[in-house]
Amino acid sequence: MFYPQVTSTTMELLLLVCVSLLTWSGTTFADKNGPDVFKVTVEEGSGAILPCSLSSKESIEFKLFDWRKDGQTEVFMYDAGAHYNNGLAGQNVQFKGRVSHFPDELKSGNASIIIRDTKVADSGSYTCDFPRLQQRQIFHIKLVVDPVLKDRTDENKPGAAQEPSVTSLKQTNDWTLLQCKVQGAFPKPELHWQDSAGNILPAEEPQLTEKGGKYDVILQITVTKTDTYRCVSTQEEIKHQIHAEIYALVPGAAAKPSVTSLKATNDWTLLQCEVQGAFPKPELHWQDSAGNILPAEEPQLTEKGGKYDVILQITVTKTDNYRCVSTQEEIKHQIHAEIYVHISGAATKPSVTSLKETKDWRLLQCEVQGAFPKPELHWQDSAGNILPAEEPQLTEKGGKYDVILQITVTKTDNYRCVSTQEEIKHQIHAETYVHISGPDVFKVEEGSDAILPCSLSSKESIESKLFDWKKDGQMEVFMYNAGTHYNNGRTGQNVQFRGRVSHFPDELKSGNASIIIRNTKVADSGNYTCDFPRLQQRQIFHIKLLVALKELDWLKDRTDENKPGAAAKPSVTSLKQTNDWTLLQCEVQGAFPKPELHWQDSAGNILPAEEPQPTEKGGKYDVILQITVTKTDNYSCVSTQEEIKHQIYTETHVLVPGRTDEKSGSSTGWIVAVVVVCLVGVVCCLLGYCISQRCKRGR
Repeated sequence: MFYPQVTSTTMELLLLVCVSLLTWSGTTFADKNGPDVFKVTVEEGSGAILPCSLSSKESIEFKLFDWRKDGQTEVFMYDAGAHYNNGLAGQNVQFKGRVSHFPDELKSGNASIIIRDTKVADSGSYTCDFPRLQQRQIFHIKLVVDPVLKDRTDENKPGAAQEPSVTSLKQTNDWTLLQCKVQGAFPKPELHWQDSAGNILPAEEPQLTEKGGKYDVILQITVTKTDTYRCVSTQEEIKHQIHAEIYALVPGAAAKPSVTSLKATNDWTLLQCEVQGAFPKPELHWQDSAGNILPAEEPQLTEKGGKYDVILQITVTKTDNYRCVSTQEEIKHQIHAEIYVHISGAATKPSVTSLKETKDWRLLQCEVQGAFPKPELHWQDSAGNILPAEEPQLTEKGGKYDVILQITVTKTDNYRCVSTQEEIKHQIHAETYVHISGPDVFKVEEGSDAILPCSLSSKESIESKLFDWKKDGQMEVFMYNAGTHYNNGRTGQNVQFRGRVSHFPDELKSGNASIIIRNTKVADSGNYTCDFPRLQQRQIFHIKLLVALKELDWLKDRTDENKPGAAAKPSVTSLKQTNDWTLLQCEVQGAFPKPELHWQDSAGNILPAEEPQPTEKGGKYDVILQITVTKTDNYSCVSTQEEIKHQIYTETHVLVPGRTDEKSGSSTGWIVAVVVVCLVGVVCCLLGYCISQRCKRGR
């Protein structure tokens, strides 16, 4: 007879297989998507606010919270007043001096932080951990920092191009050949040339060489006018851009013309334009501010040693900006100079201002002063259409006229105010750009906190300035004036916002006037303005806040809101039962508006039921809905009053005896069979082990 040799290792493996089978035959529940993750996306170099707030709103001033990146890197820790910005040690060097919290928000359970001057390396998964709460809470935030094109040589990126080498290879009186060279770069850099105005210039084909996976690139260009030229190297894949400049003097190219006023009367001014020492011979002409070429006198030409001096005079009769243009076609060189001429009595450039604005329109004003003859004003859009305006306001003083013309515009465009004095053939204009786009829209869920952003682009400190937040143009939300505000004694705040709005004191020095509205309500939805009325140039920011109701389709249980007619929890009963089915009844009484009832199984599927039985008494409704179910499950009766956004339900467990084992029986039987097999296997192994030991002793 064969006796298996059973060792202790074999026993361990057998037991492990049994345990594995038992574990595998059970059911485990896991969140397929993992924890909720809030994603924040910012541009490199900007500030990023990472949100973290306890839903209970309890104070965390004497609690511990810890921010980490990618599970290990210490970002910011706060422990009952001590933190990384006031002496607590342990912060990762990557974040030193760049991260802070919002002290005034701690009392509301807000542990949010701001990371300033974000870097691409800051991208990652952040956790905000409250390890000492009775029920530990961890919030997950994903930060994405989008890189921008900039010089990254100080980041020691492998393959990032160094500053290009720019040289002048060859020069004549008419042109200069420039060369730009980049060596040892990866990825392959793209080169281009620009003039001082930033225009990209046509150049020769680049000369490319690859050595050991790195690239040398040469780009040459022939320039024909004196200017400062820039060679730009761009590696888009690593967001690296660097440049070098060179000044090129084309000897024969004309310098900037000299323009002077030789003589002036009340009716005209004699202007002179002069270019000296140019070759080839330059052609001169005069233009007005609209770019029209004007008739002038004959040019006065002098040649000295192969170079030319040219003078061109013109008599002008209206106030305007005049330009003298020098062109050397042979070397593709053109340069100009301007002069402003005021003809006494001719209207000066109109003064255009914005008097008032909302998110939907802007009131513009055009003003001309001290003009004779009387000017006619009109407004135009960018297409040149003359627009209907208000009646002009006219004032005459000492034979001269002041005229004001106002207009209300409702779309984004360039608007032009034109002043015309037909008698002296004088026309002059001024333009202004108007942007009407409505406010930025921020959406939050009812009961959450909303941060409304407002920052000066200049980043100047506003600690000693005034800013005022209003809702819908009138309702006072929050006012700050050189340290005083609605939370430290200032009066005037609307009762709707009392105790729920605060600013960020540590951010005032950076021009940040953002506010946070806690525990938002649907009534907080509206148009908000952040106004700096005392700045030299007043600034107003527009924000639209939308507060959405909680729950799917904005429905939730509103019984605690004491809404008249809101249905109470449905009454669910089992009316009759057999081995194959159960008859359930759901009843709602005294509800208005009339509730809609439906049945659901535990998976949320809406089930076909009998026709509802409604009864109306004194303007209120009783509704009964019955259903016959044929399997064991949890069933919910849901009552919905869409008009008042009220939804409430009751759940009941139903056991249908004849159906209990259809699915679970086979599974349970299989599990029992596996257990029995495993136990038998263990017993056999033990018996085999004991018999083998006896045989050894018998020998």
